[in-house]
This record gives sequence, structure tokens and C-alpha cells, in this order.
Amino acid sequence: KILSAIGIVEIRRGDGTYICKEIKPSFIDSVAYSVLLESSSAEELIEFRQTLDEDVLHLAVRKATQEDIQRLQEYINQMRLKFTNGEIGAAAKLDYQFHQYLAKCTRNQFLERMVLGVYDLFERSIEKNIRTEELFALADLHHQEMVDCIVQRDESRVEEVIARSLSSWRKDIKSKISD
Repeated sequence: KILSAIGIVEIRRGDGTYICKEIKPSFIDSVAYSVLLESSSAEELIEFRQTLDEDVLHLAVRKATQEDIQRLQEYINQMRLKFTNGEIGAAAKLDYQFHQYLAKCTRNQFLERMVLGVYDLFERSIEKNIRTEELFALADLHHQEMVDCIVQRDESRVEEVIARSLSSWRKDIKSKISD
């Protein structure tokens, strides 16, 4: 029951217990990450997300397939289209899905699950950052820079690309914690 609650196994009544094929953040993940976030300073949250995003992009650069690259590019294209059409919520959801899929590109289930759990908590702040045209234009560019790193298999730019991509989010988090 515990393994089922944390999303490792699936119990099918009358059929058996099976290891989950796809990792989904569990309720326990959300609770655990919420507690950690509430007791963390703005600087700790920024360091954590920056480290997590850098690790994800490094592994994606090494492991992403051509199909992965095409899908990531499609997320960017769809985000731009939704934003241009004034569908801000849909654009924010695609931004979130981009990061979820980027984590999948690592081919590391533990890291993917951690990203899914943590990003679930950051989802609202991602949407807030996309709410202005200026910030979204930058987000689009930053997402493209991430994909370009993967296309070029260039890990040397990962830290600078992630630092730029988190610049507006960093300001938002600092203002929320200091309020």
C-alpha cells in the first residue's frame, strides 16, 4: 500500500500488483516538497531550481533523441501560438509541459519524478511569469536556447542558458518571500 501511495506500484484488484511504467508525482511528493519549500529561503529555492534545471539540461543534451528535440520544438512553437492568440493559460500550461518533457529526455526516472513533484509546486509561478508579453518573449528565447544546446550537444552553455531562463522567475520568488 505504501509503494502504491508513492506511485511505485499499481494495485489492480483481482489481477495483482504491477510496477508502474510511467512516473507520476504522488500526493506524498507534493506534501514533502511543499514542506521543504515553506521552510526554505528565496535564495535556497533559487539555488535548488537552478541546480535541478542545469542537471536536467546536461542530461538532456547527452540523451535526447531527434524525436525528443522535435517534440520540445513543438512545445515552443505551440507556446508562441497560444500566447499570440491571447490564450495565456494554455501558453503557461505548454511551458510547464515543456519542462516536464525535458525531464523525460534525461532518461533518468528518479530525476524525472523529482522534477514532476517540484515543478508541480512551481506551476503557478511559471504562469505568472508568462502573463506579460515582455516576459513571455524572453521565455520563448530561453526555451529555444535550451533546445539549441541539445541540438548542438553543447553542455558548455548550460549554466548561462539556465541562469538567463530563471532571471524573471528569480525576481518573482524573491518578491514573494520578502512580502
